[in-house]
Amino acid sequence: MAQSAPDLQSLVDTLVGLDETSIVTVINSVLQARPETAPSVVAFAVPDLTYPPQRALVERRSNGFIKAYNEEKGFGFISCDELYQVFGNDVFLHVSQVPTGLTVGMPVNFAIVLNDKGQTQAYDIQPGGGKGKGKGCMMKGGKGDWSKGDWSKGDWGMGKSKGKGKPGKGKGASLDNVETIGDEFVGTIKSFNQEKGYGFIDCAELKAMYGNDVFLMQTQMGEFTVGSSVQFAAFL
Repeated sequence: MAQSAPDLQSLVDTLVGLDETSIVTVINSVLQARPETAPSVVAFAVPDLTYPPQRALVERRSNGFIKAYNEEKGFGFISCDELYQVFGNDVFLHVSQVPTGLTVGMPVNFAIVLNDKGQTQAYDIQPGGGKGKGKGCMMKGGKGDWSKGDWSKGDWGMGKSKGKGKPGKGKGASLDNVETIGDEFVGTIKSFNQEKGYGFIDCAELKAMYGNDVFLMQTQMGEFTVGSSVQFAAFL
């Protein structure tokens, strides 16, 4: 039952008269009991009364993959099963947050905020980290003499790279949760950004099938360098 204006004012006056710790305790208790009110409270306080804390970007992060992006309109969407179950829609991606080298299907890790419509919007987008259906690779090494490793255990074998690369070992994780396309693709490392931790492999066969280069995560780079010829497994 709604309280009358005088009753609400009396409640406000009582709260204002408390010390800071007590006020925070009361507000925290109310938000825990009525979590549906939290977005409105935060929207009122940020950014007019305060700034969002660092935790908003470093905690409660999510994984997903770039589902669609329209360069002309400057926006797209990230698919994230976890957030879809909560909010019922994909995560909005604005051009101002688009990472360098974005491709549809790229796995990403990101923080979220709620826009003025109460819908999720991605911020501080980092490549990798997701379990999306983006096309990626796990390298066995460059062209050369291959050892046979147990891929299901993350043992990718060692080989000699051809071109500008050095003998190296690709590092990887289990393939239990991904769909492999094949394990004998050959290509050249086209680019790699050490700061951002990802790059791309030029593979004519896969480009003919999917229309773009193969996404390469830092964990798979090993000791290879841009220009190295590599043989790799690709997965969706």
